[in-house]
Amino acid sequence: MLLTPNQTGLEVVYKGAIDTNPKIESAVKEKYLEMALAQVVRRERPTNTQLRAIGYNIRVF
Repeated sequence: MLLTPNQTGLEVVYKGAIDTNPKIESAVKEKYLEMALAQVVRRERPTNTQLRAIGYNIRVF
């Protein structure tokens, strides 16, 4: 989740996937979170505000 300040506090401007491939870093085609951060730094609203996050199940050993 990526938050930015607004007049009433903080606003969620991006929520979701970090990139296109949660398992193999070398197979990543787009870095969604990095793009959203770059847009916020430029004082723009992220193009994608919410993308389905796919990840790993957490296993207890």
